[in-house]
Amino acid sequence: MNLNELHAAISKALAQTSETAPLHGLAIEAERLADMTGWAIGPIDPQGRIAAAFELLKLQARVRFEETQSPEVAQLHDALGDLINAIASHDDDLNPDGIGASEDD
Repeated sequence: MNLNELHAAISKALAQTSETAPLHGLAIEAERLADMTGWAIGPIDPQGRIAAAFELLKLQARVRFEETQSPEVAQLHDALGDLINAIASHDDDLNPDGIGASEDD
């Protein structure tokens, strides 16, 4: 699953009011993609569009959690945060002016 497919699947799942929405599996997929960001050859989100799109889903997950107190929704919310942070960190490391670029190896 790529980022576009993940976004579409999470958006669809959060729109469902059913408890059978595949939120747990989508959280695991978001975690898997977050773990793989370091393998990307170039920047993933240089314009910040991916972060903005996933930030909106994260907000929707938070609202849903406040309504349901579902642990699956909480897991998805946290996984989205990890994915957003992993992408930002990866892109920052590739930026010559980024915070990560100033670290000595």
